[in-house]
Amino acid sequence: MWSQCWLLRSASARSGGTAVVHTGKRILIVDDARTMTEIVARILKDAKYSDVDCLHDGVSALAALRQ
Repeated sequence: MWSQCWLLRSASARSGGTAVVHTGKRILIVDDARTMTEIVARILKDAKYSDVDCLHDGVSALAALRQ
């Protein structure tokens, strides 16, 4: 997954365009430290992943996964 992300960013940088990664899957980041979820979410969004969500406790994460 990370190698695909790097290749898309590299190709985008060379062409001058912006590519958005549509994997068809949602990314859920779970950590009780809000700073960490914000950092990871920013990295993924900067890498052009479009569907990134953050939660800050296990109970909420399990409920989200069950939906």
